[in-house]
Amino acid sequence: MHNIPNQERIVSNQENMVTDRQRFPLDETPLSALRIFRAVVDAEGYSAAARHMKVSVSSVSKTVSALERALGAALLFRTTRKVSVTEAGLRFYEHCLTILKEVDSVAVAQADGMRGHLRISAPPSVASELLGPGLRSFLAAHPHLKVDLFVTSALPDIVKDRIDVALVLRGWPEVKMANRLVARLSRVLCASPGYLEEKGAPATASDLLQHTCLVSLIGGKADPWVLGRGGRRTAVPIDPVLSCDNGDMLRSACVAGMGIANLYEFYARRDLVSGTLVRVLPQDQQDPVGLYAILPHREIVRSPASALLDHLESLVSEHERV
Repeated sequence: MHNIPNQERIVSNQENMVTDRQRFPLDETPLSALRIFRAVVDAEGYSAAARHMKVSVSSVSKTVSALERALGAALLFRTTRKVSVTEAGLRFYEHCLTILKEVDSVAVAQADGMRGHLRISAPPSVASELLGPGLRSFLAAHPHLKVDLFVTSALPDIVKDRIDVALVLRGWPEVKMANRLVARLSRVLCASPGYLEEKGAPATASDLLQHTCLVSLIGGKADPWVLGRGGRRTAVPIDPVLSCDNGDMLRSACVAGMGIANLYEFYARRDLVSGTLVRVLPQDQQDPVGLYAILPHREIVRSPASALLDHLESLVSEHERV
């Protein structure tokens, strides 16, 4: 590789800068300059445009001159009484109208942030038991919003998949991305009356080792059963006959009498009330699991995402009061 003298590099960089200025003459032009030019054309004069834009007449004159130098063309004919537009100025004026309309429409849309698509991912249990019934009232309150819901127990690639809110059930967030704790959810051991009639009900946590157990998979790993009374907790080394990352599947298998499952209380409540499922070892407690929202940005949270999380918090509270 040949070394290029510094002087030659400087000359080469300067030539590139000149070329860029020729190709993009308005790169350093502020948006306000386009608004001032539009005002001059509309008002057919500098003074009226200056009053409309709340700037000085000299500022208007300098702005127009700067635009003409950048474009290399006369945009206006000036007389002592009025200003008229050249052919080049008319073309530029029409482009200004299009650009300013687009920019202003984007600003309005951003100001009214409760519109467009809200992309959410959620585990099956949260999707079917909370979001399914709850989205109706949320969308009724925000009629210009549309929801794209992806049901998965895994944490998606938030950036690649353009997810606004990724809901996960975890003991802790387990990621360094921005997150918000929506609720702490309790879990209960459940079995069908038919299973308990056939196999008997366990009296202690250690009795679970003799039972058929159905376990959740989180991130490809079996979710441990940690039970206890008082302040003590012990992991029970169960050997599950079924491990699954889909809560709907586990609940269906449990209702069908396959075995004992560790389900979220909000998810199993209807079955417990109807008697389809029965609590097992109710005296043994488990630490609650967090329902976390993982967000793509720490500082900026879209208005629809924030509104959804507020709504979800109220849904969980209502569910717990039932």
